[in-house]
Amino acid sequence: MTSSETTESLKPLENFEPVEIEPQTPLQGSQIQGWKHPVLLSHEQLLSECKARRQKTSGPGGQHRNKVETGVFLKHSPTGVEAQATERRSQAENQSKALKRLRLQLALEIRSQQSALGAPSPLWKSRVREQKIVVSDEHFDFPILLSEALDVLAENAWEPHRAALQLDCSTSQLIKLLKKFPPAFVLLNQQRARRGLEKWK
Repeated sequence: MTSSETTESLKPLENFEPVEIEPQTPLQGSQIQGWKHPVLLSHEQLLSECKARRQKTSGPGGQHRNKVETGVFLKHSPTGVEAQATERRSQAENQSKALKRLRLQLALEIRSQQSALGAPSPLWKSRVREQKIVVSDEHFDFPILLSEALDVLAENAWEPHRAALQLDCSTSQLIKLLKKFPPAFVLLNQQRARRGLEKWK
């Protein structure tokens, strides 16, 4: 699988509907007590909740990639959300990238009303200065903030102005945060289109 195919797999599906999960809600036949959004877990904790599959991959990287199972495919067992990385020659590097992609995909796909009602969180407040959201899209906190932003948007009928008001940031900063992970911005417009609302650009 090529790098472009990996990126493509992270885009929201057409007519994608986020999954809403709350504490003590049945999920794949089990009760999750004291559930919290998986983006809040450390990499180690998140990996412990995943089923991992490794396999040989084709594409750039030379003969080494064809002989060694360097590709890493992760499935988060409680939610069913998946991510993968195959472009690196090292299995360890692919696992690290797959985990980062999984956190982003969990932020994109899993909604929490509890998170929205408690927003802005202490972490969010620590990252907002004069209505500006200060975070790199490579930082560990980014998927957490993205998840919270999407939770609040969902609770505010995908109206960025209302969500930004609750999150104490400017609307432009909220949109900028979503655009740092393009599938999140696509999701915003998909949800607005389903409600007959004008798309953001």
